[in-house]
Amino acid sequence: MKMYSLKNGCDLLESLLDFAKNKKIKSCWIFGIGALKQANIAWYNQKKEKYEEISIKEDLEIISLSGNISLKSDSNFKDDVFPHFHISLSDKKGQTYGGHVLKGCKVFVCEFMVMQSLNQKVRFFDKDRGLWLWHD
Repeated sequence: MKMYSLKNGCDLLESLLDFAKNKKIKSCWIFGIGALKQANIAWYNQKKEKYEEISIKEDLEIISLSGNISLKSDSNFKDDVFPHFHISLSDKKGQTYGGHVLKGCKVFVCEFMVMQSLNQKVRFFDKDRGLWLWHD
């Protein structure tokens, strides 16, 4: 397990994905804390099988960041590395927000640790749920 930090002003999702690609990591868990200048997160609407975006344009604390990086099974996609992160955030009044991390989360500070997986996890598209999921 190793610990790292992200640069002020970077995009959280893009930076975590770039980090994994640069380190040639294809399967890992990432956990972190820190703060954002703004957030773009999503809630998955199970009935519609689509993500609904939530944008928050204010300073926020990262209470918890957790997720993983694995591979996608479909070679038609340009990028076979699949990031999947959830985040809990709080504003200056302590109100909390949470959801899936999307592009558009602007980092103020983020410290994170990486635990590489010993076995390669691969995601397959599950038509019944409309999501890329691991299958054993």
